[in-house]
Amino acid sequence: MEYTITCNGLSIGTARLAPLAGLAHAEFRSLPAYAAVEQHAERATGLVQQQRYREYPFRDFAEDLARTWTGGRLAIVDPRGAEVAAASVMIVNATRVRGGARVIVDMRPDTARVAALIHTMPSDDGGRSRPAA
Repeated sequence: MEYTITCNGLSIGTARLAPLAGLAHAEFRSLPAYAAVEQHAERATGLVQQQRYREYPFRDFAEDLARTWTGGRLAIVDPRGAEVAAASVMIVNATRVRGGARVIVDMRPDTARVAALIHTMPSDDGGRSRPAA
């Protein structure tokens, strides 16, 4: 299905996402308004590239990427004009690598994001003073 990507309510591009589930991603086809936020996609891409990739099995890539976005609120809108309830929408400018930008939409249920976050919590090596109830 064809979706519109908006930034602060302004249409900046489209993407064909099927199915829209989990960490969905697709080619991002920019509209003229994308020029206003392209530098933010470049910045987010650069920050992610600086991360050590070996950390991602223990961290939530989508959350890290969403935190790097500084260009205003991104949203995904269905063909009827209704905003889709996504945890986060991200644009990665992969022009140098893949020849174009990509949009990543986090549609995971809350429990999946919590499970990913648990991997980032420090281990106390069983140092509780008493067993959990």
